Amino acid sequence: MKRKQLIILLLAICPLGAFSQMQESSLSKKEIRKSRPTYINLSAGLNISKLRDFATSPLFYNGTAKTFSVSRLKADDNREIEIGLSYGFGNYSSSFNGTTSTSQIKTFAFNYSQLYAIRSLSTEKWNVRVGALFNTTGNFRVNPILQNNSTGLELFSTLFGSVKATRDISSLNRFLFFKLKPADRTLSFRFNLGLMNNTYRNGYAYSGQEGVLNDDGFLKSYEFKAFSGARFSSALDYTVYLKNKNGIRLSYEWDAYKTGGNLDQFEMSNHTLKIALLFNKK
Repeated sequence: MKRKQLIILLLAICPLGAFSQMQESSLSKKEIRKSRPTYINLSAGLNISKLRDFATSPLFYNGTAKTFSVSRLKADDNREIEIGLSYGFGNYSSSFNGTTSTSQIKTFAFNYSQLYAIRSLSTEKWNVRVGALFNTTGNFRVNPILQNNSTGLELFSTLFGSVKATRDISSLNRFLFFKLKPADRTLSFRFNLGLMNNTYRNGYAYSGQEGVLNDDGFLKSYEFKAFSGARFSSALDYTVYLKNKNGIRLSYEWDAYKTGGNLDQFEMSNHTLKIALLFNKK
């Protein structure tokens, strides 16, 4: 069923990409690339999240992490391309039966995305795009109360199918009790559905026993599983473009994923509030 979803998405994206290129055929590819606005996106935020790792404990861990990211964004009415990295760190805790345990977590992520406009659904005020997003997320966790299993490392890579709708709200001159200065503004919402979810992590005990046995093979007991689990994410962005063509973006991002397996499932959800500065390179 999941392979069928992936095939359907690829079949849907290819014609859309070709259609978009046909609309741009009056310009050469080089001219199109040069004319497309390019931004360096620097952002910082707070991530409120929850996780549970059945491989070591059925308890939920809650925490807040600081997140930072950088990306290169190229976007116009026809196409949007973004590649970037992010890093977050924080402490997550769980209290049960009078005992509190804390897990220190560092998270690294890589993102690459391409979206193409659907002209039949787009208007002067609306822009609707579809495409794909590839994400690889790695967690490094240290939880001393788990003793031999205190250190864990896991990777989750996902190919998403994406849809994004953007509304031009430049004509908006008032929000609640605040009067807004004239500026180019957009409000957008993006939803990503995981079509191929892959995991690379240990089995029932996530650190394995190599450390106890003085074996150097830290990843010896790790397993790769393709088409395993489920993942969803979304992003709500409010962007204001300044007179110098730079921008400021406020975002709320949600991400939730779950691995497959029987006794060693992993679950995590993230709610992130971010502010970003968009530096125009042209």
